[in-house]
Amino acid sequence: MAPRRRKPKYLYATIAGKYVSIDEPAQVIAVEPLDDLHVLLTFHNGKQRVRDLGPYFRGGIFDDIRRNPDIFRAVRVDPESRTIVWPNGADLCPDVLFYNLKSAWMPDSDPIEVV
Repeated sequence: MAPRRRKPKYLYATIAGKYVSIDEPAQVIAVEPLDDLHVLLTFHNGKQRVRDLGPYFRGGIFDDIRRNPDIFRAVRVDPESRTIVWPNGADLCPDVLFYNLKSAWMPDSDPIEVV
């Protein structure tokens, strides 16, 4: 009997202090802006997540989005990148959104609850 071939891993990440593998890239198929910088995201596998985007909105391109609810509500899904984007060109990584990962620039002291 031939050995079982393992599916190659797409990405490796640290979640809650544990090194884990992620089998496939996340793809956002729908977004609904909610109150207080939260969004309801629907992913390619049918799963939905509510995410607080406030911790990701730091500096430069995110200033207007964070401060202006109308600009925040202009969020949409880009059909090519399969993630959320704003008219000013800002976007967030779909893997970060699905797996609730920290962005690379976030220090370990920034609390993001992993769910």
